Amino acid sequence: MPYSRLTFFTKTLPMPSAVRLFPAVALMALLAACQDPTPEPVTPPAPTQSPTRATPVPVSEGIAEEYQALAKTLGEIMGVAPDAIGPSAAEGMLQVRWGTNFAYLPEGGSHVVFGDMIDLRTGEQITEASRKAMRQAALARVEDSIEFLPKSPRHVVTVFTDIDCGYCRKLHSELADYLAEDIGIRYLFYPRSGPGTESFRKAEAVWCSSDRKKALTEAKQGAAMKGDSSCANPVLTDYQLGQELGLRGTPMIVLPNGEIINGYVPAASLAAQLASADEVEG
Repeated sequence: MPYSRLTFFTKTLPMPSAVRLFPAVALMALLAACQDPTPEPVTPPAPTQSPTRATPVPVSEGIAEEYQALAKTLGEIMGVAPDAIGPSAAEGMLQVRWGTNFAYLPEGGSHVVFGDMIDLRTGEQITEASRKAMRQAALARVEDSIEFLPKSPRHVVTVFTDIDCGYCRKLHSELADYLAEDIGIRYLFYPRSGPGTESFRKAEAVWCSSDRKKALTEAKQGAAMKGDSSCANPVLTDYQLGQELGLRGTPMIVLPNGEIINGYVPAASLAAQLASADEVEG
């Protein structure tokens, strides 16, 4: 039977007398991944690799008619409507998703559990596999980005970047090293200071430039971005996507398999991690 390694919030559905007591606590857990609590560049993490292969679990997008009543109940209790409800990898269990946060409940049951599901028989991290699939699907829908690609990229990673972030600048200054490892960099914008700030305007000005790659490089080198910032641009959409994917600091690197790295990683280390991911997936 699946087992969660996290402390759970549990809730009997419905319990009107307790409805007002639960949302504040639950929402803190649900929205934690949408915050950016690290105003300074994050410390580079050590490369990690999963000890076991997690089987990708199809992520239900949207809510089928049969789950509409449950979605309404969960929305009323949580104060936030779920993004998706569908069958989970565990027989007889439903998986509910709010962004990158997941909950599980028995089909037709009256309790919901928040946390990560792991298959004790195989060690498969079922919930994390679902998160990876969700990130892959979300990034596949992105049409606008700034890409730096080698001639024959072995991997292309997506990097949420802030022009004024020190480690973002460090990563970009070593761009030649990533390209030499046949790693392509696909940039999306995440100005940590948020909409209406100077960092946000700089990102918009980069996008509005006639040569976006050159403008981005110059901006990361400290050049003033005084050009137009009023053109149609994806900066706000990128920023919102970063929040949806649980960004905690910049740069946030998303690997092709949907795994995330919150922080700068040198090219050689990233190449090793990508190779390990290929072995696990292969």
